Amino acid sequence: MTLKKSLWLILPAVVLCVALVPRPVHGNNAAIVINDVTGCTVLDGNGNFVSNGTGHSVITSNGHGLETCSTTVTPASGGGAVQWNYANTGLECQNVNGALTTNFQETVSASGQASLECHFSN
Repeated sequence: MTLKKSLWLILPAVVLCVALVPRPVHGNNAAIVINDVTGCTVLDGNGNFVSNGTGHSVITSNGHGLETCSTTVTPASGGGAVQWNYANTGLECQNVNGALTTNFQETVSASGQASLECHFSN
């Protein structure tokens, strides 16, 4: 059995229960939106895990979803912006339902502003 590392969320169940925000349903376009998710995990500019971000999650009725997380981290020691993805990390992104995806990108600016986007499809 192989253990895979993954980015994103390690959430207590209580956070999910109080963070669900109902949205109006229009036809078959229902979605669950979770705002202000705390405790998401990103990489800093040097590739180290940091768990202090705030995230946002949207999961549609057809199983597609977008998870985002942003925070301030240590910038890259070499200066400049850094981009992380599956190709250069081998990591997967995990959503609030526990699903994994390789379709993610994180950008860490030269000043240490980290922004992670993970795209999920059914």
